[in-house]
Amino acid sequence: MRRCANGVIGLMLLALLGAPLSAAQKGEKGKRRGKRPRPAQVQVLNQWLKDIELSDEQKAKVDELRKEFAPKFAALRKEQNEILTPEQKKARRDALRKAKQEGKSFREAAKEIAKSMNLTDEQKEKMAEIAKKRKELTAELREKLLTILTDEQKAKLPKRGVRRGKKAAGPGAPGKKKGKGRRKKTES
Repeated sequence: MRRCANGVIGLMLLALLGAPLSAAQKGEKGKRRGKRPRPAQVQVLNQWLKDIELSDEQKAKVDELRKEFAPKFAALRKEQNEILTPEQKKARRDALRKAKQEGKSFREAAKEIAKSMNLTDEQKEKMAEIAKKRKELTAELREKLLTILTDEQKAKLPKRGVRRGKKAAGPGAPGKKKGKGRRKKTES
């Protein structure tokens, strides 16, 4: 149960902090631009499609998906931001900026960023609920995207649940340990 809760909190923090860090990495150093109107963005959709060539018809359908899902993802972001205090938002921004300067990936920086925000238990619960909604919304988006793509294009999509980085196998990995656990006492 605790492992599940930790996983949900981890996903929540990844969702909460991923968009600002990836956006910060793409921006130009030292230049702060004013707010300009831009097309509706769905970050995860952009990541999925970055290596896939789309036909004009597919591009039009993907744009429709963006228009449908961008407000939904924006509402979740807004809901997350309303949970945080101004001090927590500043701490998050500062931690993101520091991580960017150090060249860290989001996954490497996520724990430090979460720690810097000092979330209360109530905030963690609310963030977990939002993370669950985001996960469901992302699954719905993926299903609709799959109806647009060819089999060849589907093969190029990143696999769900694939973790990049260290493998969870070998010494020190989670799972059953030999010689550990409860043993029955035998009478000798």
